Amino acid sequence: MSNANSSVEDWLRSLGLITYTEAFIDNGYDELDICKEIGDEDLDAIGVVNPRDRTDILNSVARLKQSGTAVYFVLEDGGGNYIPPQVQPRERHDKLKLKMLLHEKLVAQKISLADSPYTNPVS
Repeated sequence: MSNANSSVEDWLRSLGLITYTEAFIDNGYDELDICKEIGDEDLDAIGVVNPRDRTDILNSVARLKQSGTAVYFVLEDGGGNYIPPQVQPRERHDKLKLKMLLHEKLVAQKISLADSPYTNPVS
């Protein structure tokens, strides 16, 4: 992998989305300067369908455009040895399971979305 490809991989790793590295490179997004031009249609072509992943990538692309450089940090210990970022895999749930999880949390915290401040009275 070339240094350019490595910087794309590092960028995706910093977003917790390293699994997309091969798809990005296969679709010609092998340099961060090229990644600055990514939009919704590009994500379709790359195969990024998860809405959260798309949002994270597009937000990071906006930061790349503003800064002109990668927006991630490499941590070093006192000896100067590289410490790779700890990337947590994203949990994936189907819609029904998400609804159940949300319902359980709301009930546990005695939150009613039908009450103020979550709703406005109708006049």
